[in-house]
Amino acid sequence: MKGNYVIVRHGKVARIKDGLDRDEVLARHPDWRPCVKPPSQSAIERMIENCSATATDGCRGVDPDGTCQHGCEAWPLFYSLI
Repeated sequence: MKGNYVIVRHGKVARIKDGLDRDEVLARHPDWRPCVKPPSQSAIERMIENCSATATDGCRGVDPDGTCQHGCEAWPLFYSLI
């Protein structure tokens, strides 16, 4: 999974500051989960319209109100937009 983004709680994503190691940050915060860079609002709207979304881990082709094979929520579901 690429990027220095983490889910700190449902509906909240944070970017890890440059110079910090993502694995070390996750070790200090076991309740946080890694994720890819969040999509824009317009991209999320297209996911809903197309009935095909990207999950928070980057998996594609996920139902907008579902999870991927790894159990990660689709972005529209993560942000409670669906």
